[in-house]
Amino acid sequence: AGDQTEIGERGVTLSGGQKQRVALARAVYSSRRILLIDDCLSAVDAHTAKHILAECLLSKTPLMLGRTRVLVTHHVSMCLPFAQYVVVLNKGQVSLKGNPAELQDQGMLTKVLAELESSENKEEAVDATCKDKAVALDAAVCHEEDLLQSVFDTTPEDEYNLRCLQKAAEQQGLGSGGNLSPLDGILVKDEKRESGYVKAKVWLTYLSACGGKWFWVGSFALLVSCELMVVLHSYWIRIWVASTRSSSANRSIYPALEMPSSSEQQHHSVAYWIGIYLAIGVVGVVWRMLQMSFAYSGAIRAARSLHSQLLRRVVRATPRFFESTPLGRIINLFSRDMFTVDDSAMDSIVWWFRDLLSALGVFAVITAATPAFALVAVSVSVLYFGIAYYSVSTSRDLKRLESTSMSPLLSLFGELILGVSTIRAFGAKHYYIREALNRINANNQAVYMTWATKRWVSVRIDFAGAAVTFACAMFILSSRDWMDAGLAGFVLSMALTFPECMLWVVRNYSVNELNMNSIERICQYLKIEQEAAL
Repeated sequence: AGDQTEIGERGVTLSGGQKQRVALARAVYSSRRILLIDDCLSAVDAHTAKHILAECLLSKTPLMLGRTRVLVTHHVSMCLPFAQYVVVLNKGQVSLKGNPAELQDQGMLTKVLAELESSENKEEAVDATCKDKAVALDAAVCHEEDLLQSVFDTTPEDEYNLRCLQKAAEQQGLGSGGNLSPLDGILVKDEKRESGYVKAKVWLTYLSACGGKWFWVGSFALLVSCELMVVLHSYWIRIWVASTRSSSANRSIYPALEMPSSSEQQHHSVAYWIGIYLAIGVVGVVWRMLQMSFAYSGAIRAARSLHSQLLRRVVRATPRFFESTPLGRIINLFSRDMFTVDDSAMDSIVWWFRDLLSALGVFAVITAATPAFALVAVSVSVLYFGIAYYSVSTSRDLKRLESTSMSPLLSLFGELILGVSTIRAFGAKHYYIREALNRINANNQAVYMTWATKRWVSVRIDFAGAAVTFACAMFILSSRDWMDAGLAGFVLSMALTFPECMLWVVRNYSVNELNMNSIERICQYLKIEQEAAL
């Protein structure tokens, strides 16, 4: 892959010499006329050093033509024949400087070169001694070769790299015999993004983390009782209004909604009606607080469980995981996705159940008062289902795009903080500003389309809700001969709340799918390869 080879975040896969050569490549690709090169030949072998000198530093590449190169090096004998000016430092002092040819004619370089060769010979002798000791150590432990056979792989590096490329090609459907050049040099792979509906396994992961089957049975029972209290709270007003009128002429033909006569109720005072109304409200508030406390206890339990599992899996991941996974993805996982688990996941589920029960309650009340409304209810339900199906399919994938586009932005932010001195030195701030804006735009595109989808849903839900309210009003007017004013007001007030209930049913269902995207990503990281147990 050449200069397109990925080296990982902060160069985690590079040795010291390789990092030095990357820095040299940056300098060569830069537009600066003067290059200050600090001993780029020190951490490489002799063959590589000669290659760097001949192919890079000596103007054989067009990138180095007309540029001044100031090189600090200990390889004097190798670089001296090509230098135009030389400065020799000794104990922090300039001991010699000038044109190499003139200094050679004057005999001033002979002593310096002799001293340098003497020091180089000493270093070579030390290296040879170390090598001899290493050979002796290898001979001493050769009897353990059979035990270490499973640890050391003798496969040549080129063959090993080819196998890795073929495996990556097969995973991406290219075939082992296909063109492998697009995969050569790939280290950091694109973040995996699911498609289609959120799998049932993802839902079960969160639901079980909250507390299991009995937790959700208790939550649903509390929700149902809370919604019954809300309906009773409104229906008590209808009973109160009906008690002030004679119902003999406006008797309902539906026994379920029939009220006792005013003669049976006239002994009750206003304090009686207000007291019961207030008592129902207080009981409803207390019951709602109990229900929310019970629900959020499960949310806290799920957040703790998922966070501890995720932290354990990431901490014990293999080094390969950290080489191929940018830090921004991990930050995004523990910040944005875990925030969704902490803050939004349970909230949207509870409110979806609540709005669904409210909508079903409105349907039941209106249908009990005017049975002909059942036909309208069926047709409107089909319309709402179509709107929800179409919008959720779009919003879900947009949320996935939004989540995956945030990781590169966070990665770039971390790189800018760590490499700000290098960016300033090479004058590349305009490039990184443009790159940051491009990544922000990529993330904002998904965010903008997500909110546009919400507005699309809102307009159509309001239209369908207005149709329901209109149909309810028409049925009430057609039933004025037998329906009393209290019942008509109660049914119409419930019908007016129906559009908002259905809007939030569809929206919260969509939000649930979007929130499960965070659980989905967490589940992916719960499957990463782990180090062997201690």
